[in-house]
Amino acid sequence: MMKKCNTLFTYLFSICLVYTYGGWKILPVDTARILAVETFGGKSHWNYVSAILRVLSNNGHHVTVFTPFPDGERDNYKEVDTSNDFQIFQEMNLTDLLRSYTSPISIVESTRTNRMFICDSVYKSVELNKIMEEKENSNFDVLIIETLGYDCELYLASKLNLPLIYLVSTPVIFEERFISGDIPNPAIISHLCANHAIPKKFVQIFINTALLAYSMILFSQGSKPFQILTVTVLVLENGFLNFLVTVQERFSNYSMVSL
Repeated sequence: MMKKCNTLFTYLFSICLVYTYGGWKILPVDTARILAVETFGGKSHWNYVSAILRVLSNNGHHVTVFTPFPDGERDNYKEVDTSNDFQIFQEMNLTDLLRSYTSPISIVESTRTNRMFICDSVYKSVELNKIMEEKENSNFDVLIIETLGYDCELYLASKLNLPLIYLVSTPVIFEERFISGDIPNPAIISHLCANHAIPKKFVQIFINTALLAYSMILFSQGSKPFQILTVTVLVLENGFLNFLVTVQERFSNYSMVSL
């Protein structure tokens, strides 16, 4: 019994000694230095991002943000105005908006063709390029970006060697693979252009799968001029059943029982 008590005392003494010796060398870190980048000139997108950044700055974190919608600096919050670098989408006509973003063809094509324009706009900023030149000496702890599923978003994090936090303001599940490497299960997760919230019927699952396949195939075509006709060509050349088999093989590991 005495031996067990001595052993326990030795353990406790060792732990206290380690914390006493090592504690004074470890500097406490209560706040982070955050670099945030708004990648899209849409006011609704900025409303989402700014709300998150406001919570962070109000809780003591130091935020530096590149945004086309400057609100004014405040405590722990610094802005860099990038409004001259972006096309601003504000006070748009509802009819034009519905025409552009309710069709799977129009919304995916618009997103794909805007890829290079948006990436170029992000990196036009002289201040951002100065930070990139400093690389690991930029004095930031983490990078926050609203993702649109573009590869250029990863470049900044790689250049600065910073951990990256994505903000997603729109359910763009057809871009999930580009962001995380995983494909969403279309049997349970609806596509952005689907007219249902949760696919429950076979027809809904089938439509959801077709939309997801169309989006991913179109995005994989890069800047080829025939991107709109990609799915049509596949169906005409190989037949509709062969096209479904191709889709099924691609999603075979994601519970595609509906096919």
